[in-house]
Amino acid sequence: MCKGCYLSMNGCKEGENKRKAAEPVGTIETRTLSPVASTAMAMYSLKMAISEMKEDSPFCTPSGIVRVEVPIEEQVEAIDWLHSQNHLLLPRCYFSATTLFSFGLDVYKEVSSSIVKFPKQAPPTLILSSHNIPSKVDWNLAVNRALQMIERNDSLLSKVVLARSTRVVPTANIDPLTWLACLKVEGGNAYQFFLQPPNAPAFIGNTPEQLFHRKWLHITSEALAGTRARGVSLALDHQIELDLLTSPKDDIEFTIVVCEKVTIDPKKMIRKLPRIQHLFAQLTGRLRSEEDEYEILSSLHPSPAVCGFPTEEAQLLIAETEVFDRGMYAGPVGWFGGGESEFAVGIRSALVEQELGALIYAGTGIVEGSNPYLEWDELELKTSQVRLSVHLSDIPLTTND
Repeated sequence: MCKGCYLSMNGCKEGENKRKAAEPVGTIETRTLSPVASTAMAMYSLKMAISEMKEDSPFCTPSGIVRVEVPIEEQVEAIDWLHSQNHLLLPRCYFSATTLFSFGLDVYKEVSSSIVKFPKQAPPTLILSSHNIPSKVDWNLAVNRALQMIERNDSLLSKVVLARSTRVVPTANIDPLTWLACLKVEGGNAYQFFLQPPNAPAFIGNTPEQLFHRKWLHITSEALAGTRARGVSLALDHQIELDLLTSPKDDIEFTIVVCEKVTIDPKKMIRKLPRIQHLFAQLTGRLRSEEDEYEILSSLHPSPAVCGFPTEEAQLLIAETEVFDRGMYAGPVGWFGGGESEFAVGIRSALVEQELGALIYAGTGIVEGSNPYLEWDELELKTSQVRLSVHLSDIPLTTND
């Protein structure tokens, strides 16, 4: 609103209508409506506002002019943390994309009304107790049973992903958002996510695996298979990389992961994360229409990387073998948008609850040639990505294997 302002320029030529140029500017009221996502919704909001104004009393502005504007939300393609919903009523949801742009604090304030800085490092904490389901003995039995199924001549099963749940109880509570911030420090080329219903545990994770990303009709997906630790030196790290690339067992697992019909030139590469490295391939394609993304989500999940192949046979064996509920572990985590959608796979994750510690999940693919002892070591390696991020002691006071 502008009162008592005078025209410095009003379109008149020099010397023309000088008296009029000194007149005060009439007051114009501006009404800004709530932001909308499209021009169609903006037109609808404008029409509704005009209709309401016609029913109101005469305008109170001297000029009789009311300016109505509707902001159209511009798409922000990469925001570090997307905080949606009022967490007092609905779940708190955080999700980070893998490609991030450096935004200032003012942009974050526009996105969320609750800007809070969380510590990115937790103090070293001892583990009061640690309990694995299944135990190491039961794990060996489960893997051997899976191998027997895979090696049977009349079995279609070629891979099954078996998981483990580890309950850790630290000596002090660790806030799940602080834990998430610590995971983000080690995130690298990964997604961080946080889901917490009201008065419930928080499901957090730092997953390197993209389920799919859609930009209009262009769609990409990623396949991860095989896991090795990073080397303590460049030479050792390179040697481990070569071992992963040439391992027959890991090659079988990788081939199963990328052998679907949508595969386009699956070139085997290595993705290096701060503590571990994987075999990796990127797949690309084009949708017939944007509505196909819902079909893509249902067809890609559960993928061979978290379930096995064929899916039905693997699911049946998992249901018969695993004695705990996976919950949200390995499920799709992400969002649907207008011109863009993105989902990751909820692995390298934990369910964190105050006073009760956390359930840390990990899984490994069982194929022909798998060794139950080496697969257990892989579980330990994957679990450590979540555990070590908050400096939980490697030596628990009580444990079960």
